[in-house]
Amino acid sequence: MTSKARYEPRKQPTQARSSATYQAILQAATQVLAKEGYDATTTNKIADKAGASIGTLYEYFPTKEAIFAEVIRDLDQKMAQSVVANFTNMGQLTPAQFLEAVLRSRIKAAVEHPELDRLLRAKIPAQLFEQQVQNTYEMFANGMKLFASMNPEIIRIRELDTAIELGCTVVESTIRSVAATTPEKLEDEAFVQEFVDMILRYILKD
Repeated sequence: MTSKARYEPRKQPTQARSSATYQAILQAATQVLAKEGYDATTTNKIADKAGASIGTLYEYFPTKEAIFAEVIRDLDQKMAQSVVANFTNMGQLTPAQFLEAVLRSRIKAAVEHPELDRLLRAKIPAQLFEQQVQNTYEMFANGMKLFASMNPEIIRIRELDTAIELGCTVVESTIRSVAATTPEKLEDEAFVQEFVDMILRYILKD
């Protein structure tokens, strides 16, 4: 088995029943991981927790690494969807309210699985997710460009593409660092509000 194949699902579910089994395997993997740790987690334990046979598990995943790589993809996709969903409300909120909603959506996603995220990213190669990260960034960047075009009179930014790249880097690195070291801060309203205010001061004029 090649290195890349070790981290890829064998197939994706195509029907409702198989999709439910697939999701049950992913959920079971996170539960076993939380209880026993990465090294002690096995495909047999995951299958047992999911209520599936080991043969069924292997129909979809060749290794536990493939399962956990898919867990990361699933978490990242749900995070991206929760953040980008705010763009549909852009016209109903003030610019500050919109930006705060975007940031709080990202923080909320980080709070839900901080330990899981930290454990898995230490074990699963980051380069496996480069295309997914790029797709998420492009969706976000396009939304922020639309936001800037709708609010040119209050945007502080000089060069939009650079500012979006820098802003994404600051937000992501800060949230991931805090989630990995002191995740309780992401549930501290004073900390969250200060972080939101800092980003707003960078983007918006006084």
